[in-house]
Amino acid sequence: MTGNGDTTSEFEPDTVFERGIGIESIEVGDDTVLFDILRARALRLNASGTEVWRILDERPTYHQLESQFITRNDIKGKPATEAASQALREYLGDLVDHGLIGVSHVSSVATVERKREP
Repeated sequence: MTGNGDTTSEFEPDTVFERGIGIESIEVGDDTVLFDILRARALRLNASGTEVWRILDERPTYHQLESQFITRNDIKGKPATEAASQALREYLGDLVDHGLIGVSHVSSVATVERKREP
C-alpha cells in the first residue's frame, strides 16, 4: 500500500490508533491477511505490517507504537531510527487512508471516558 501521506501530519505523540470497524485478521506464517468486511476486500500485510497490526491491539498512542516497533525490531542509531519512524508514519497514513485503522487523541478519549462515569 502506498498513500499520499496527507494523514501523517495528524500523528502527534498523543494520537491514539485502533483497528478499524469491520476488519478481521488472520496470521499466515509471518504475514497477516486483513478482511475488510464492510468494503468486501482482503489485504495482506508483510512481517513488519503484522508487527504493527499486533501492536494496534493495545490501542497505543503514536509515541507508544513507535517505541515498541523500534524496540521489537532492534533498530539502533539515529539515522536508522529516523528512517523507521518516517516509514512507520507513512505506513500508518496508508492504513488510515484505506480505512483499516482509526485515530483519535488522548485528550478526546479521556473526555469521552469521563462523560461515561456515573
